[in-house]
Amino acid sequence: MMRLILIRHGETDCNRRKRLQGQSPIELNAAGRKQAEALALALREEKIDAIYSSPLSRGLETAQAINRFHQLAIGIEEGLQELDVGDLDGLTIEELKSQYSSFWQKWTSDDPGPTKCPGGESLGQAQQRAWDTIQEIKGRHRHQVAVAVSHYFIIMSTICKALRIDLSHMRRFGPLNTSAISILDFRDNVITLTLFNDTCHLPRKT
Repeated sequence: MMRLILIRHGETDCNRRKRLQGQSPIELNAAGRKQAEALALALREEKIDAIYSSPLSRGLETAQAINRFHQLAIGIEEGLQELDVGDLDGLTIEELKSQYSSFWQKWTSDDPGPTKCPGGESLGQAQQRAWDTIQEIKGRHRHQVAVAVSHYFIIMSTICKALRIDLSHMRRFGPLNTSAISILDFRDNVITLTLFNDTCHLPRKT
């Protein structure tokens, strides 16, 4: 069995302000750095054979925090970076609805897979590049445990691909929290979602 631990990066100011951040080089905020440290402690005793990360700073910062207890060479994978939202980068959902109403209607009413972000890529394209990367990671680490630090749309679309669920059903999973842990187990031709959106390692908000 090969185990893939999928990690969403810690919180950024854009997350807190509910703004799209796509492939912008945005760093973790103070809360995000604390989340990354909590992640590191939660995974401290895990047997981890490899750590991979998106090249975006918020992902890499999270991976580096986890790696403090494992001392592995972090593999930077372009395929793990977030969906390229193009012209939508930095917008709130309300601004997106107002300025790109046609896109929003297609994104929410139809299958979001082939709907291309203005000036960016489609979710289907992002899913495929991420899946290709994960297959390469899987090939390198058969019968091992690998961590992949990535982003909301990449993790959600990867889980859909693994479970053979159409992207039109992605919203049925609910929101994916920052610093959440999800786990996919690969056994021969069977892939199991063993854990999803776990944040038990994070301090409760008061």
